[in-house]
Amino acid sequence: MRRDALVEDLDARQQEAAARDGVELLSVLSDSGLAWRDVAKLAGVTVPAVQKWRRGEGMSGARRLALARIVAMLDILGEHFVSDPASWLEMPVKDGVAISRLQLLAQGRFDLVLLLIADDTAPAVEVDRILDEYDADWRSTLIDDQFESFLASDGVVSIKVAAQA
Repeated sequence: MRRDALVEDLDARQQEAAARDGVELLSVLSDSGLAWRDVAKLAGVTVPAVQKWRRGEGMSGARRLALARIVAMLDILGEHFVSDPASWLEMPVKDGVAISRLQLLAQGRFDLVLLLIADDTAPAVEVDRILDEYDADWRSTLIDDQFESFLASDGVVSIKVAAQA
């Protein structure tokens, strides 16, 4: 139920944002701190395509709608007190797991990212459940246990091949 409500809210905000000019959408994305490479990845285009749009060249309706969805997501994150959405999206979903929120968005899983947001009406869904839904084999496909970090003699955190049990 919560997922449906969150996705409906995202859809409504996307439609509102889609009424904006493409350059304005890009401005919002730039102000949020998202890198152009990330905007391109989320919109399903190349960085040169984004650069053309920034110069005012036309974009397809599908791409404008994709940008509007990203803007809508940023709007929701802002309402849920995520003060630096670009950084929050770049964070791994779970420590030690090789998938970020941004990667989930790039694969169209806005619903899973929305479930990671806690608010005053409901806590965030347990991260392991989200990862299970994304990839039932995530414990073997998204965790690299071949290496481990350690504190070297010079006081710097380093990595080494993990001891095999």
